[in-house]
Amino acid sequence: MEDEILLFEGDEKSPKYICNFIIVCSGERGKAIIQEIKLDQETKEYRNIISALEKQVKPTNKEISASYKYFYLRQGDVTLTEFYKQARDLVCAMNMDKDPLNKTLRNVLLNGLSSKEIYKECLKVDVGKLTSKAVMDTASNIQARNLMAEDLSMTAQQVLPENALTKGFPPLSSTPINRIRLQNHHPGASIQQKGCGWCGKQVRCSRNECLANRSTCNNCGKIGHWGKCAEPAVGNTLHSAKLRSTK
Repeated sequence: MEDEILLFEGDEKSPKYICNFIIVCSGERGKAIIQEIKLDQETKEYRNIISALEKQVKPTNKEISASYKYFYLRQGDVTLTEFYKQARDLVCAMNMDKDPLNKTLRNVLLNGLSSKEIYKECLKVDVGKLTSKAVMDTASNIQARNLMAEDLSMTAQQVLPENALTKGFPPLSSTPINRIRLQNHHPGASIQQKGCGWCGKQVRCSRNECLANRSTCNNCGKIGHWGKCAEPAVGNTLHSAKLRSTK
């Protein structure tokens, strides 16, 4: 348009002609702006019209800077909440209407979030329903899920028995859960007892392989252990003491 105006001035076109030319070429949005600022009747000084249009249409330095940063904003090491604040401030500085602003904020979040898992999950959502709020909800849910998985993993490691795969973790009998499990699994034998609580061997047997598995105790009459491993009743203890005293 500026080149055309220079030609018109060279051809000595009238100011009214140049003013009308600018109004026509400004389009519907330009005409609305010119009418709003009451310059639609200007016929003498076309520079007033151009100056008014530039103030309304030209982006400011702040808007240009924000538009440039749009392509490079990344989450980095900041928290999810802090990155959202940065993205929102950036998009608001671009001075757009509400609908394109929300979509632009959505795009900034998708491009800048550190987690590719969030990006992949958002791609499953219909683009018409994928708002900036939907992106943040998805990101928050994934972050919470990952933190919970880490907590469960740390808790599980604290109760695992020591073996070749878990060397360095607490030993079998050092945790309350495993201590209770061993006591219930091996009646008659405490955690401190090294021998078998069923047959009396120095090495603890598995239940199915123990020789006393199907034996009947000659002290208490119960099946599954030998008499020397039974917990003596009070009456049996007194009887044994009397027998020893008579010998």
